[in-house]
Amino acid sequence: LIEEVTRLADLEVEYSSLVGIIVVLLTFKVIKSLDFQPRMGLITRTLTKAGSNLVHFMALFGLIFFGYGFVGHVMFGTQLAAMSTLSNSMRTLGYILLNFDSTQFHSQMRHAIRRDTDNGASFEYEVYIWSYIFVNLFILLNILLAILVAGYTDIASSSYGAQSVWEDLHDFFIYYLKKALLPLESFISDEQLL
Repeated sequence: LIEEVTRLADLEVEYSSLVGIIVVLLTFKVIKSLDFQPRMGLITRTLTKAGSNLVHFMALFGLIFFGYGFVGHVMFGTQLAAMSTLSNSMRTLGYILLNFDSTQFHSQMRHAIRRDTDNGASFEYEVYIWSYIFVNLFILLNILLAILVAGYTDIASSSYGAQSVWEDLHDFFIYYLKKALLPLESFISDEQLL
């Protein structure tokens, strides 16, 4: 009985994961399907416009990120669990990049590599962590923003003056209202138009 309940619990976890993936994919599909309207398709058209630059940026970012992860693992892997493996090191650096919380990582790191200095941290650690933050946070993430803003500016200027969604819905509603209320003779057929 316990094995059966355990198996059902595992199936429920897999089901929940699959549902989560499906919802994320559905969200991407909805965003992509909004391309029909000039103002609603800004996200996908911006990413398309900036695509080439984004690919080159991601290659450069990945190279630098992997390099810092490898160096962190080699230098501090024996002293800190967060850097004990290459994947842990890269995960830790990702957390630092997205949410630098000095009360968690910085203090642990300083105590893990404590040397007999006044402030308790080694020069190598300070150079490593602050160069990582400077290069990845201040330079690379700002370059990413610049790439996306440049793509957005191009797309937004090309869609300037396009009808909004509300104007499209208004036109759609008026068309079908006229079609329902006016006699069919007041409409021109496609053959007459050609």
